[in-house]
Amino acid sequence: MPVHRVIFRADLGSANYEILDNPGSVLRILQGAGESFFKQVQDAAVNRTIVGSTGQVGDSESYRMSVSPLAIDFSYETAAGIDFQKFEAAETLRALFKYTQELTEHFKIRQLQRAGLRLYYLGSVGKGTSELVPVFRKATHSAFVDAIGESIGSPADYGFHFDGEKEALKYHLHFGPYRSQEAARYFETVHSKLDTIGKGNIVCDLDQYEESFVQTVTWSVWTRTAVTRAVDFVSRLERSLNEQINVD
Repeated sequence: MPVHRVIFRADLGSANYEILDNPGSVLRILQGAGESFFKQVQDAAVNRTIVGSTGQVGDSESYRMSVSPLAIDFSYETAAGIDFQKFEAAETLRALFKYTQELTEHFKIRQLQRAGLRLYYLGSVGKGTSELVPVFRKATHSAFVDAIGESIGSPADYGFHFDGEKEALKYHLHFGPYRSQEAARYFETVHSKLDTIGKGNIVCDLDQYEESFVQTVTWSVWTRTAVTRAVDFVSRLERSLNEQINVD
């Protein structure tokens, strides 16, 4: 179950003046005690944002962290993928969450307007995309398909989007068949190096978030529920799709 892209974002709501007044503290935290985790750290004075980053388009791994008076966020992409079961142990993610935790503790940030974890999963079901499209077509109400076909043309591809909530953790979910030429649509930097490009045939984009809450545990602990639910969903989805392919 490989995850190839991870996005974390903590929205502070109102401006944090400690971050605004102390950009040097942010720089020291991101640069670390002589560490070189971030290959480049820049201070963008125009929008009061400090960015630590590494990797360029075409690299097999890339990550970026952004700190402003309004939000702290990071994104991570890996061509090799991270196994869901080893998510918390992934070295790069551990470092990114460590820096995020250091920043929130240093600036005494506890009240959040919103915090979210977005995961892009790329997997393989059946023999290829051609087997999946009919399954999604069958799962779509015929009246919708007919209305689309008769007005703007018959659909060549299908996907589903859902919004919902479970125990204060809300979500946006999109999933559907995946083709290799769609790589750049989902992955910004590693799309040309994805190990599964040509084998992966299903993509899931799951954004889980919590609103207006006080942080009481570390960010790595906070994400556990979201990751556990993502694993459960992907397992059920793959099992259901395989069952439908075998039936058809």
